[in-house]
Amino acid sequence: MDKSEKRPAGFLLRLVFGSDVADTDREHVLRSLADLPVEIRTETGPGIALIAGDSLEELKADPETRARILGAALLQVMIGLRNRHCTKHLWLDLRVVGQEVDLLYSFPPPFDLKAARAVAADLIRWEEPADTSRWWFRDGWVGMDHLWRQTTAELAARPLTAGRVLALLEGREYPDWRPVQHFIERHASCVILSAAFT
Repeated sequence: MDKSEKRPAGFLLRLVFGSDVADTDREHVLRSLADLPVEIRTETGPGIALIAGDSLEELKADPETRARILGAALLQVMIGLRNRHCTKHLWLDLRVVGQEVDLLYSFPPPFDLKAARAVAADLIRWEEPADTSRWWFRDGWVGMDHLWRQTTAELAARPLTAGRVLALLEGREYPDWRPVQHFIERHASCVILSAAFT
């Protein structure tokens, strides 16, 4: 981005809907968020964007109040969404916008309220050059690089059998599918794959 170009301040919560969610479901979600101190923008495509809050630098300058306010708003959003039947289709992204870098928190469904409660502490803790892509994994926020390394190490620690291939394909133990996919591509023989699907 051009240094002369002004970056928008604030944080962006983006709710991404599955394609099978009806417009009436979106309206229910919008109504459930009506009391939040945020600007709601419906987007072209399957999403709702909510704009509010402070920049990353302002959050870091006063973390005890500003980061906790952000975490409380996020928690309120997630509690409101959990009671909607369409929430199993939603993916929530929180982008905290900074002058030089942004932090992106990914909440794959189903929503975990512990993840929302832990955002403020992770914001307070985060310092450059730590990974800016944050994933909720085993009750803690981790960077994308850490998640990939841990996933790869755990996958390599056990033999790849037909049963394990199916468990990995059908399971949701790892929030990011890509390292699992790459591991299966590299290490599963044709014999193992054939046995897994017969």
